Amino acid sequence: MKKSIEKSILFLTITCFLGACSESFLEEEPKGFLGESNLQNEEGINAALVGAYALLDGMNIDGANTWSANPQNWILGSVPSDDAYKGSEQTDFAEMTQLEIYQWSAGNSIMNDKWVSSYEGVVRANSTISLLGGADLPDAVRDNLEGQARFLRAYYHFELYKVWGNVPYFTEADEDFVKSNEGVDPLGDAIADMTAAVNLLPATQDDAGRATKDAASAMLGKFYMYKYGESGSTADASSAKTYLDPVVAARSLTPCLKDMFHTSTENNEAMIFSVQSSINDGGNSRNANWLNQLAYPAGSSFGCCGFHQPSQDLVNAYKVDANGLPMFDNYNDAELDPATDAVDPRIDFTIGRDNVPYWDWDIHDASWIRDRAFSGPYSPKKFSHYKADPVSTGGWNNNAYNGINFSIIRLADAMLLLAEAEVILGNLAAAEDLVNEIRERAGNCAQGPFVDGGGSAVITDDIDNPDIDWANYEVQPYPAGTFATNGPEFAMNAVRWERRLELALEGHRFFDLRRWGIAAEVLNKYTEYAAQTRSYYADAATYEARHRWYPIPTIQINANTRNGEQILKQNTGW
Repeated sequence: MKKSIEKSILFLTITCFLGACSESFLEEEPKGFLGESNLQNEEGINAALVGAYALLDGMNIDGANTWSANPQNWILGSVPSDDAYKGSEQTDFAEMTQLEIYQWSAGNSIMNDKWVSSYEGVVRANSTISLLGGADLPDAVRDNLEGQARFLRAYYHFELYKVWGNVPYFTEADEDFVKSNEGVDPLGDAIADMTAAVNLLPATQDDAGRATKDAASAMLGKFYMYKYGESGSTADASSAKTYLDPVVAARSLTPCLKDMFHTSTENNEAMIFSVQSSINDGGNSRNANWLNQLAYPAGSSFGCCGFHQPSQDLVNAYKVDANGLPMFDNYNDAELDPATDAVDPRIDFTIGRDNVPYWDWDIHDASWIRDRAFSGPYSPKKFSHYKADPVSTGGWNNNAYNGINFSIIRLADAMLLLAEAEVILGNLAAAEDLVNEIRERAGNCAQGPFVDGGGSAVITDDIDNPDIDWANYEVQPYPAGTFATNGPEFAMNAVRWERRLELALEGHRFFDLRRWGIAAEVLNKYTEYAAQTRSYYADAATYEARHRWYPIPTIQINANTRNGEQILKQNTGW
């Protein structure tokens, strides 16, 4: 299902010419009408299900640029963290800057896109389940279709929960869509749905991109780690381990990180579940990762738009000590100096840096940045394609579209969630093994010497390649027993650090900091550091308890009323 999804809805058009209609048409089923009875078969239900999958990329039915609905979550999950600045220039999308520096308000219009798109996905999943109720299907077919729909319903609600916390959970049984969010447990409801999906889904699917049993198990493990963040109960960490263990054990990491972010290699066993993207399929690039087009260098061959720029803090985090290990305590003592500092090679799979090849496009330089004084010298890189790859023929910024899938959950993500659970449960050696497996993979490859249009030829499997003159790449696993010797606090810090390096700019960081309960500590320290070089951070608000959840969009609060009473309540502090 490599985004051959056609985003369409069925429109009923009734045309009456003067003198050609009578009252009898009110009593007849209109010609061309598709009611439930027409769709209650495998083909019809699958069509409805494909419609539910189509919302994974965040694009709603009107084709609007719903930027915050991007499944990469860079606007809501990366920019407000210590990983990235909004980027571009000061006056461009000022509402994003407000999110970045915690000057949040319920009237910020950007957030509403995420709300609307996610609930549209819920509606489509519920419509699929409703159609199943009256269909005569073989049990295996029914279970598969229901499992996929419940997977998607759980996922869309989870996305809403991550952002707003207190959100109503809708099922196919709901008839009243003005629903209270007081006393709700959307994460618990999502866990119930995803548990059902685990039991209903098959091990494999005929189409890439459809949910499988392992995809549901991995997501369920993630849900339980989020629940642990609320409860602090080891029972939740144990449940996460139960579901993550078999998924991790059955898979292997790809030889190189770049394999996860290229169209020729991305649908591999380590990509547990992803949003399928494609170009040149007749969709005018709308089936490409359209909502990520702002997050490309502003200059060079891309032309636009320079958002989602990596922070200096993230760049510094890739520094390693003489043993090839992270510098937890002093990484920010000085900015990275490429001439003297050794770095984890993942830095140049993630971040565009001056004097370093940007894949096979060119050598990154100052002209690639829209306003360096405002947002620094770095560009996002992880989701950019090779110059040698096919060019999209639709849209307004062709080089900023590609068919690279967005990972919803990949193996390294699952492994690091499992490593967290292992630390919580006292299994420090197991956690160390998981982290080391990822670190060992990180040393397998690096950005190699520039070859104009060379595609994968610019990736080297020798991080000590003598032609690499822009970096001293170094990364090593932790020596055996390091976690046990230094204790659980050190071990958890190491797991969290690895999660930041491996998953940087994939939209996880802000949500991770919140579920770990350390967001205020980390982010208030970060804003002080960022203010030294980014002057607008002087206006950053203090990250407080109310920032645990974003404010629910005012437009949604006002829309959900009954007899003048607001049924949907605003989150505390907003």
